[in-house]
Amino acid sequence: MITCHDVNAATAIDRIPADIYCQIADFLEVCDAVSFKSTCNTIKDAISLGLLQNPFPALQNFCAHGDIRNGNNILTWVEITPIFFLPLVHTVIFKCTYVDQGWGNRKGQIYITESESKADSAFLNDNSRDIGLKIIARSPIADHEDKPLVLKFKPKVGARYAICYKAGGGGGHKVFIKNPIIQSILYCPCIELANVLLPVRGINANASAFLSGILRAVLETIVKEGKDIEEVRSYLELFKSVGVDLTNKCHVESAKHIFQELFH
Repeated sequence: MITCHDVNAATAIDRIPADIYCQIADFLEVCDAVSFKSTCNTIKDAISLGLLQNPFPALQNFCAHGDIRNGNNILTWVEITPIFFLPLVHTVIFKCTYVDQGWGNRKGQIYITESESKADSAFLNDNSRDIGLKIIARSPIADHEDKPLVLKFKPKVGARYAICYKAGGGGGHKVFIKNPIIQSILYCPCIELANVLLPVRGINANASAFLSGILRAVLETIVKEGKDIEEVRSYLELFKSVGVDLTNKCHVESAKHIFQELFH
């Protein structure tokens, strides 16, 4: 039975500004933030957390060999750049399967590192020499058998991030990174649209500019004040098919931001 206290609590939740919910979610780990989002429809609409799928599709399997000279150094495999929609990112997630050489001592590890954006690019060659290096996530020591790995971090504006490794010194040590993927959890009510457009961005500059121009023109036409809905219903349905409700101001602003970020 719903009591007056339940009704009052629900009313109080509805009166909390949406940005307060986002600030609460920022303090939570991503799994807890998703659970918090699912508490009620009010919070779900306010937070709008979504998964940006594989913004780095070029990542390939990798094998690092340790040697006497630098096997114990932390070296960079790849810099995580660009991080799309950076101000909207709650968490960046790196997933892979990793394993060492399969025998002998276990030394291999994988790291996420952070450096100031003004740092010299030399940190990409040997992080052990970079004074500004900060390790913000690390794997357990690699096993002799394949193990899944998930590393997470909350990116900051004005910082650089990289996936790094240590194979192990002494000769014969290796670390293998298999099936790598990077994902981002964003505050974005139109995440489906972002996932549809992201692969198009890097295909061809002229094609991307053409597509962006068409979408912007359609968007401006639909949201123009006084426009008869029936005249643009086909466009509304088209955007709705990728999760965008153009009668919702929040969705319209989100769609504009996506176009600006991907096709500026």
